Amino acid sequence: METLQNKAILITGGSSGLGLAAARVLLERGARVAIAARRADALEAAARQLGGDVVTVEMDVARKDSVDAGFAAATERCGGLDGVVTCAGLTFAYRIEALPEERLRHIVDVNLIGTVLCCQAAIPLLRERGGGRIVTVSSASARHRNEFPHMAIYGAVKAAVEKFSLELRDEVKRDGIAVTCISPGSFVTDITANFDAAATAEAYDLWCRNHGPESDGMADPRWFGEAVAHCLSYPPGMAVDFMEVRPNKPTSKR
Repeated sequence: METLQNKAILITGGSSGLGLAAARVLLERGARVAIAARRADALEAAARQLGGDVVTVEMDVARKDSVDAGFAAATERCGGLDGVVTCAGLTFAYRIEALPEERLRHIVDVNLIGTVLCCQAAIPLLRERGGGRIVTVSSASARHRNEFPHMAIYGAVKAAVEKFSLELRDEVKRDGIAVTCISPGSFVTDITANFDAAATAEAYDLWCRNHGPESDGMADPRWFGEAVAHCLSYPPGMAVDFMEVRPNKPTSKR
């Protein structure tokens, strides 16, 4: 496996959750890490947690101008770009009939359009470097019915991210760019912080009644970070196309 020492990696959604966990592991492996997120205060807090020489970049992944400016800034401050991890994402738990249009568009904009815009920005920068790696992030919700319910649009969008990643892989491999899609299961993050309480309670009740009394548990997000580091460490000409990382500990839902 290749060392990540001094490899410049940009992580979107890097101020919290899975992105922050990935940043922590990559820093431990000696990478030069840039974390991107919308809020300056969240980035500052994350940088304090991470320590080390982490670069922070304000970026709204749903806006092309913000993405292009953020990638340019990260590349300048890191002295180039060797890899990108598209962790920026969000979801809400609503029945399809009750999903507000604003939140529908927000899910699509951040999870799908944001992934595409970031990959578009990354390709020429990685090509200039002679190659590199793109890691996109899907979700076990795209294929496992025992994941948390009432997240149909999120699952559909993440399935689209997987198809997009497959097509992207074929387009850029002759440029020496490898594309990996990682599908995480349930990890301990703050992704539910902005959920509507009543809608979430309805989904939780359905989850317990219709999908059995146990789940596979919730995993430490560090293991997602370890998966990212593993996929970034393959030598040129080798790649993990798809990886699913899920907890495997039967746990009572109540």
